[in-house]
Amino acid sequence: MNLQDSLSQEMVISFFKANVTDDTGKISALLFDGRFELFEDCKAKNGGQFPEEGDIVIIKGRLKGTDAVFADEIVKQDCKIYKNMRDLK
Repeated sequence: MNLQDSLSQEMVISFFKANVTDDTGKISALLFDGRFELFEDCKAKNGGQFPEEGDIVIIKGRLKGTDAVFADEIVKQDCKIYKNMRDLK
């Protein structure tokens, strides 16, 4: 997961890119900083920083093609997840 700047002829666009994987596949999530102040909102919901590699996240946004999501919100999931019933004690 990293923060990048993209240059265009008109302006510099900052975005946060996360490559997200699960059991079904891999997809890139892009969070663009613009007029809606999505970076500050993302940091506020995640304890003052962006999610880091290895974090479990919930992403809300719009699917763009088959390999990217334009994210409106990326929030770390901090609840304990149990994969087996025997782990629950």
